[in-house]
Amino acid sequence: MYALVVVGICVAIGHHVFYQTLAGKPAEDQLKMMRFGTLLAYVAKSSMVSAVIFAHHQQIWATVKRKTLKLSTIDDLFAASDDLTALLSWDLAKKARVALALAIIVWLVIPLVPILPRPRN
Repeated sequence: MYALVVVGICVAIGHHVFYQTLAGKPAEDQLKMMRFGTLLAYVAKSSMVSAVIFAHHQQIWATVKRKTLKLSTIDDLFAASDDLTALLSWDLAKKARVALALAIIVWLVIPLVPILPRPRN
């Protein structure tokens, strides 16, 4: 999980540096450069999403170990990162807040990252 975060950060920095080296230069082989930049962005996002999902699964096991849960709640915990309707379980909000928060991050925050870039000054 930590390795995925480090890889994601390194690739994101590499993506930034790659586009900084292209800034202000004439566009030569533009399609190739755009594909490489897209590949870097995809690898960075994928590694970050994988890290969050691994953290979600680790949190599920920690929650199951500490608290008494119904089998349907455990099922909803594991399904929460894949099935949006699993987030509607009242027991998740009551007994597994951190795991629920990680699942909400997977569903709401991470998909918005590529669409909401930081504005330039």
